[in-house]
Amino acid sequence: MDTQELVYDRLIELAYAGKTISYNDLATTAGLDAEKAEDRAELVHILSDIGYSENAAGRPLLTAVVVRPEIRYPGTGFFIQARELGFNTFEDDRSYYEYELKKVYAFWRLHTPATATLPYMVVKGYEVRVAAGA
Repeated sequence: MDTQELVYDRLIELAYAGKTISYNDLATTAGLDAEKAEDRAELVHILSDIGYSENAAGRPLLTAVVVRPEIRYPGTGFFIQARELGFNTFEDDRSYYEYELKKVYAFWRLHTPATATLPYMVVKGYEVRVAAGA
């Protein structure tokens, strides 16, 4: 499994569970070292790609579950991408983030079983990962 798949799977698990994760913890999960600039850049690139992919698939921005622990919401790149994609039309980032995070949690609770793993399946027009044998 490549790093992007590992990150994507972890984000789905977190969204399904209604949880968030820090950038550093996600980097560790993906086998990256958040202290290294090149690894941080790789994680940012992966999250950006996931954001664009989720948008193209008509899903909310799954990357909303990745937060800066000291402020408990995403970094600037998340909000820049949301504006670029036409999502963030709120007057303040915090209100938008709370709205988007609720959408992410609601979507993945409806479309993913608790044991989400690798295989793909189309559910109600959405490509999602489901448990093997489901």
